[in-house]
Amino acid sequence: MATTLVISDPHTPFMHPNAIEFLKDLKKTFQPDHVVCVGDLLDCYLFSSFSHDPDALSAKEEWESAVEQLKPLYKLFPRLDCCIGNHELRHLKRGLDAGLPSWLFREVRDIIKAPEGWKFGHHFNIDGVRYTHGEEVSGRNALVNLLQIYRQNVVIGHLHSVAGVTYLNNGINQCWAMATGCMIDVDAYAFQYGKNSKDKPVIGCGVVIDGVPSFIPM
Repeated sequence: MATTLVISDPHTPFMHPNAIEFLKDLKKTFQPDHVVCVGDLLDCYLFSSFSHDPDALSAKEEWESAVEQLKPLYKLFPRLDCCIGNHELRHLKRGLDAGLPSWLFREVRDIIKAPEGWKFGHHFNIDGVRYTHGEEVSGRNALVNLLQIYRQNVVIGHLHSVAGVTYLNNGINQCWAMATGCMIDVDAYAFQYGKNSKDKPVIGCGVVIDGVPSFIPM
C-alpha cells in the first residue's frame, strides 16, 4: 500500500490562484507515491454548449493560457496519472457534431505539451482503488450511487460542490467513495453559471494513505 495524492478539476486556465502553493504543501506533507488528477484538467470554455462571455479569451488564447498555468504543475509533479474528464472532450464533441472524424484531432497530452511522465486514461486502478472523473453521477447522493455502480473503493472529481467520504456496508463487505471537490477560481467568468446556486464549489484535494481516504480543504 502507498500514498496517493488526488488533484481534482483544476479547469485550467481558470485554476485557483493559490492552487500551486497548496499542492506544494501537500506534496511536502504527504510525500505521495502516486499523483492522480481525476479529470477536467482543462476547461475548454469556448467549446461548451452554454452562452459565452463576449469578453472571453479566444479558443487559441485559452489553450495557450492553460499551458502556461500548467507549467508549474508539470514541474511539481513530473509523473502523474490524469483521468479524462468531460471538459477535455468538449472540443471533440463539437467536432463530431460538425461531422469531423475523431482522427483529425490531436491528443490532449500533445495539445498541452504534457511531460513524458504524465499518463492519460478514463480511469486508473491503484492499490484496489478506482480513480475516475465521475460524470456518470450527480447530486448529493452521488457517492452512494457510485458505490452501487462500482462496488469498490472509488475516487471522483466532477461534482465541485461535493467533497468528502461515504462508506457503504452491505453486510458482506465495506467500501467507500470519495469526492474531492475542485481547484477552480470561483471568480473566473467560466464559472459564472453557478453564481446563483445555493451549493458553492468546495476547494481542496484528496489523499489516500494505505487505503484510507481523506479530503483536505484548502
